[in-house]
Amino acid sequence: LVRALEGEYCDWGAANELQARYATRRFKSAALITMMSAVALGRRARVESIAVPVLVAFSGRDDVVSLEKVRQVFGRIGSEKKAMVEIDSAAGHVVAGDISSPASTPEFVQILVSFIDDALE
Repeated sequence: LVRALEGEYCDWGAANELQARYATRRFKSAALITMMSAVALGRRARVESIAVPVLVAFSGRDDVVSLEKVRQVFGRIGSEKKAMVEIDSAAGHVVAGDISSPASTPEFVQILVSFIDDALE
């Protein structure tokens, strides 16, 4: 059914030169079934039992995941050391990195280092 709707491959054009050079922009459409199986597994995860530090970084401009669901799951995480932070400068779903969101990388690195320092205390 996926192949009938999407064709044998899913692909898209590059948003920039780095994405054209380094990112995967084509995959077999059957991989969508595996990806959705992973999503279903994640939805069933018992996050209440997570005891390690957890950092959830997100963009308010994410058009891939439901931020409402992310907030709900975050609230259930059992870890005593957890933080959920919005990366204001992120371009979308990818919150940092040279290819998709280079402007947000310094902000994300600062948040990550601070979180790790706090978690190690």
